[in-house]
Amino acid sequence: MIVIGSARGQGILVSKLLLGATLSLFAIAPIVAVLQQGVLWQHSSYGAPNSIALSNDGSFIAVGLQTGPASGSIQLYDKAGSLLWTRTVDWAIGSISISANGSYIVASGYQLIGRLGVYENGGIFFYDRNGTQLWNYTAGYDQSGQFRLPIFQVQLSSDGSTVVGATQSSALLFDDHGTLLWSHNATLGQFVRVSGSSNESYVAVADYYPGSGYPPNEVFLFNRQGTKLWNSSAVTDGIDGFAMSHDGRFVAVGSGPNGENGTLYLYSNVGSLLWTRHVNSPPFSIAVSGDDSTIVIGTNWGAIGYDIQGNVIWTYNGASAGSMAVSSDGSYVLAGLWADWQQTILILNNQGHVVWGKDAGTIHQVALSADDSYAAIAAGPSDTGTFSANSATIYFLPGPRTTTANTGTSYSLLYFIPTLAIVPPASILPAIPVASVVIIDRRKRSKSRLQKSEDPAKESPGPSIPSEP
Repeated sequence: MIVIGSARGQGILVSKLLLGATLSLFAIAPIVAVLQQGVLWQHSSYGAPNSIALSNDGSFIAVGLQTGPASGSIQLYDKAGSLLWTRTVDWAIGSISISANGSYIVASGYQLIGRLGVYENGGIFFYDRNGTQLWNYTAGYDQSGQFRLPIFQVQLSSDGSTVVGATQSSALLFDDHGTLLWSHNATLGQFVRVSGSSNESYVAVADYYPGSGYPPNEVFLFNRQGTKLWNSSAVTDGIDGFAMSHDGRFVAVGSGPNGENGTLYLYSNVGSLLWTRHVNSPPFSIAVSGDDSTIVIGTNWGAIGYDIQGNVIWTYNGASAGSMAVSSDGSYVLAGLWADWQQTILILNNQGHVVWGKDAGTIHQVALSADDSYAAIAAGPSDTGTFSANSATIYFLPGPRTTTANTGTSYSLLYFIPTLAIVPPASILPAIPVASVVIIDRRKRSKSRLQKSEDPAKESPGPSIPSEP
């Protein structure tokens, strides 16, 4: 079925019998090019791709997959799209990281035990570029001594010499031989998040209770030797997002008591709380640009960009932005939406405008190479208990600047009904006498979407930020 829309938005349904005659008005080849342009390659496999990471120049792509309640795999690709190797483990892989030159890969995972799928039995796995496992680590027991803790996060330093990990309630630092150098244990009943600078000279740790009404949460900063530099109890609600800038100068914390309200906190690495900003939803995805100029957050209702002084520079109102990556100078944002009924890979410019998009299903994680040359996206089923032979898809693209330079003008011309998820990255269509042509597959029903248009309420400005904290 085809809808031909007039400039006033009125539509005429054209039957399938008229399909050939209608499309004869247009060149079919450019339409096919429109649908394909932008993605360099994609690869599908079994499982849910929970995590993806790129080497600094995008030459290597590491992927962590969950293939069952207690099974997963680690994959390494080169930038030409060749699958270099796959390693299967008896853990669902939830987090992966790669060194700057792609020489080392570290992954972490857990097992879902019992009918209710309780997270237990965390593990860390360290590989060289050839796929040789150099060491592994099995998590210790919880404070009750009844079950081994799951491991939800892992991060490799840029030179591959140290690994930061987080169990459910402890932060861990290893050397490249798997020796545990130090750990920080949360108090009973609390949870832990970690984030390190690129060289892991600083490691930020958050101890928190989910929700509100509990004892104050705490944010800590440690150096590489495990010395606590400072701690703060200013964050009063459960912590949803947590990130450190690449150079370790700033720590950003997203907090909220429920799905309707939240607060973004920014600390310096000397422990100063520089500012707080109220937002309309807890910031659960946070990214800081490499030059420290821009902080972007994903919320239940879209995304917000701030400058480092805490000023809102743009907002995007849309579906839940579950994963965010920002270019090194803050000029572009790669956003992955947790949705399956619209364009779910988006590139936003520094005004918050969508300049490129692709319908790719539910996005688990997005990544940009440190030099901004390439982007990688892990897409898969929204229900991670449902797997099939092609349920995981990895997309590999040029960096946002190149992608938008190639497709942005035509994309903007075609971006007239964004919620239908059919607007492609574009090559220019021939001039045509009607305003638009939309091909609709009636088997995929459009779903209603809850949106909020309220702007984030600004708090009073925080102190000026020193050039060298």
